[in-house]
Order: sequence, then C-alpha cells, then structure tokens
Amino acid sequence: MTSSSISLAITGSGGAGVVVVGQLLLRAAGRAGLYGLMHRSAGPQIRGGESLSMLRISNRAVAAQDDDFDFLFAFDWKNFSRFMAEVPLNDSSVVFADETAGPLPGQLAARGFRAMVLPLGAVASSIKGGPPNMVLLGALAGLLDIDPAIVSSVAASR
Repeated sequence: MTSSSISLAITGSGGAGVVVVGQLLLRAAGRAGLYGLMHRSAGPQIRGGESLSMLRISNRAVAAQDDDFDFLFAFDWKNFSRFMAEVPLNDSSVVFADETAGPLPGQLAARGFRAMVLPLGAVASSIKGGPPNMVLLGALAGLLDIDPAIVSSVAASR
C-alpha cells in the first residue's frame, strides 16, 4: 500500500456478500500491519435488501471515515440510490461494477462517472465453489498490496 489512506465502498443486494467482503478485508489488512475501520448500512428488509460496506484502510491509525471515497465497487446497482448520500465521491474517484450489474445509476452517470467492468461472476464460475464476493476480496487485497497468503488464511478461517 503506497498511499497513506484508501477509502472504498462496496455495494450490492443483500446476500451478495458485501458485508463479508468488508469484514474479511479489514481483518486481512490488520494482519498485514495496516489499520482500518468499517461501517455498514443496509436497507430495512429482513432479507434481500440493499447493502453497503464502507472501509478506510491506512498505514496509520484512523479514527473516522474520509471525506469521500477513492473507490466504489458494485455487485449490482439495485437500490443504490438509497446510499448515494452515504457514498460521497470526488472527481478522481474510480467506480467498478460486476459485468452483470447493469447500467450505471443516473446520479453517477450525470456526474461523468463510468463504471470499469470487473468480471466477478465469470471468474467465480471458473473456480469450483468460488463466490463472486471472494473474487472481489482478492482484487481488493491486491489493490492494497496485501499478501495473498494472508487473504487466503483469513478467508479460510471464516
């Protein structure tokens, strides 16, 4: 991890593993000697609603979320509008979405954002028992330069 702090948001429908990815990434970051915090938000539904994990990972202790997010990752865009106010982006924020996520929400498109496509489902289907959220965990750990052995250990212990 070269930057002193990276803030990222992960969103998707309930059951996509949004919260699990956040929890495992935070645990892996800690084992790698990084600091971090996570907040989460969910819709009012008991099952199947929208979900959001917001993380800040740093090479120094952090006490709060950053003012905006560097990265937004979406498994899908269903009900993302509910979280727009919780996920402030800046002009240099990067948006990623699974290839099956559908079109970028109008609020993001109107600001000039484009989603970079991640083939989470396609990669996961090529791995026996590989859920898309674990593919995203690996991608995010790579972004943060966390040793793959640490990530594997954390994922196996869940």
